[in-house]
Amino acid sequence: MIFHAEDCFKTALKEERSLEEYKTADCILAKISFLKKDWESFFTACLKEVADNPPAEICTLLGEYYRQKENFEEAIMWYYNAIHEQECMLNIQYSQKIPAEGIIECYEKLGMTSQAEEYKSL
Repeated sequence: MIFHAEDCFKTALKEERSLEEYKTADCILAKISFLKKDWESFFTACLKEVADNPPAEICTLLGEYYRQKENFEEAIMWYYNAIHEQECMLNIQYSQKIPAEGIIECYEKLGMTSQAEEYKSL
């Protein structure tokens, strides 16, 4: 069923839409691509948003990608942006709980426990 939704949102991006509708579709397509590990489609959706004030969901997904690749410094930057710099569009957890858990793990992997502690209260 999730892959049928992908087709619907790809079709929606080809039609005349508001900026918010394009951003919403890109967030959903980025998440679907992330789950499928379709990295080309993932970065296509993310990079369109990064060029113009990405929502917290995109920042969090990029943080997740770099954390999985064990590029903890890059992941921290994206998680930080999701928590402190960007607004969420679809799920408030993408600007709070999810990136906080990711940034804590990254800081701990880097041995930066005092920085990790700062995010444990989010």
